[in-house]
Amino acid sequence: MWKKNLKKGKVEVEGDGFRDAFLELLTNIFTVLSSPSFTLIYPLFASIRIVQTNSSLKNQQCLMYWVLFALITMVELTLGVF
Repeated sequence: MWKKNLKKGKVEVEGDGFRDAFLELLTNIFTVLSSPSFTLIYPLFASIRIVQTNSSLKNQQCLMYWVLFALITMVELTLGVF
């Protein structure tokens, strides 16, 4: 797995196709699972708590978040086609 290049004095790592593919798969799974939890689940939970407090300023901020979230998601989905 380790290969020493004597001319350059460097140690190079030969690629292991299965290991690289497995690490890439784990990274992709983590990205897919972590993104919704930070961008969707927590704000949804916080919004439910805010609506239950009956604060009009907090409700406006919450509504602003969800409107911006919807707009950004629509733009992302539209431009993601290209």
